Amino acid sequence: MKALLLRFLGRLSVGRKLLLIFLLDMSAVAFISGILIHEKYIAIDFARKEIAGNAYIAETRGALLDLASSPSTAIAPAVLQRHAATVLEAEQRHGPDMGSAELNRSFHDALTALGSTPASASPSAAIDKGRELLTRVGNLSNLILDPDLDSYYTMSIVLLRAPELLSAVTGITAHVEQLGRAGPARGEEARGRFLLLEGRLDAVRQGLDSDYGEAFAASPPVLRDHLAASRKRLLESVERYRQAARGAIAESANPVELAELEAAHGALLGELGTAWTGAGQELDRLLAARIDGFFARMWLHLGTALALLGVILTAVFFVARQIALPLRTLSGVADTVRRTGDHAVRASWDSKDEIGRLVLGFNDMLEQLDRHRAVQQELAASARAAHAQQQLLEAIPIPLMVTACRATRSCMRTVRRRSGSATSSMIRGGSVSTRRCGCASSSSSPTATRSTSSRCAGRPPRSRRGPCCRRAGSTSRASRQC
Repeated sequence: MKALLLRFLGRLSVGRKLLLIFLLDMSAVAFISGILIHEKYIAIDFARKEIAGNAYIAETRGALLDLASSPSTAIAPAVLQRHAATVLEAEQRHGPDMGSAELNRSFHDALTALGSTPASASPSAAIDKGRELLTRVGNLSNLILDPDLDSYYTMSIVLLRAPELLSAVTGITAHVEQLGRAGPARGEEARGRFLLLEGRLDAVRQGLDSDYGEAFAASPPVLRDHLAASRKRLLESVERYRQAARGAIAESANPVELAELEAAHGALLGELGTAWTGAGQELDRLLAARIDGFFARMWLHLGTALALLGVILTAVFFVARQIALPLRTLSGVADTVRRTGDHAVRASWDSKDEIGRLVLGFNDMLEQLDRHRAVQQELAASARAAHAQQQLLEAIPIPLMVTACRATRSCMRTVRRRSGSATSSMIRGGSVSTRRCGCASSSSSPTATRSTSSRCAGRPPRSRRGPCCRRAGSTSRASRQC
């Protein structure tokens, strides 16, 4: 495997190797970016599930308000059947991932039973089942875990405070109406129970006021603009209802006070429905704005990352070119020198890094090779000239006359002095001719040589003038001596 990898890398150019390094680095960046995008989508899905939970609550809210509208008066069966169908549809649309099927079925059965046999069913029991359903939906739709302060306190109004206020108001009204039916005999016990219910109502009111204030403080002014009026009316309705309930308890729930209490009860539920609906709509708006913010930040980050990636890719391309181009140029010069043998070719690159020093050293090496080749050419030319001169000297004939007189040795010495070693070698090789002095006969045959020698031998050495030796038409002094 390693050998295959090395073979593959060996086939790549330097530029492609640098590109491969960049892509390997970018793979890690892409992996981290994918993780960040996945985290963004987790937050987006979290908010989308909150929106689904708020929609579930909105579709169930109407049934709860109608159940609490008149604790002592039966609700029309058609209305209850409509609410039961709405609750089932809410479960089908929004409940598959919330684990609320069982509680939804229980609330649906309570509504159906209340519509079919109103005398045997209690609205308070149906309201309690509806609250259990809303609690389950709030828990499993992530509403209870909302991470932003503005949407968290708005969620608290929608999911916690409004159902609790509904339950508290229904309990107080039912208690006062029960006191009116029982008469003054149970007045003291009813007042003690009322104090507990009033304390609960007061705690719910304070919780509502606090949640509205914290939501306004943590959000832009638009939330205050949308909910401030309904908040004020709701709190005023709660205070009026409490006063009406106190009056009914003080008067032992006489019909007049009961009528005022029922009017205050209806007005409070009307304001609660308005405030509850408005808070739910604002919660949807805040969640949608959060999702849009997630997408905007994600695309902004991706766009910034792509822009930086483009800048980095451009820089990497430029740096890779600064590395690969001189190496490619150097390789081309080396190939040219290999093919043509021209050492005068030079590579050009102006930088102070290792590649620049490599190009400079390569050019110096070519210059040294060029000088060495010039010296070798000069030496070869000198050797060829010397060899040609030697061949020329060997090709020129140098005739010599050889006589039998004693002056021959003197003649030879004179010839050696004048002709040099080349002539001596020619004489030793036999390039000599014999001649008689004065008779201009040159014969190289043994007979002629012997006759000449015999003629010279009979003469006195210094008194006779006879045959002599001379070089190429010039007679030396020694050759004239016989």
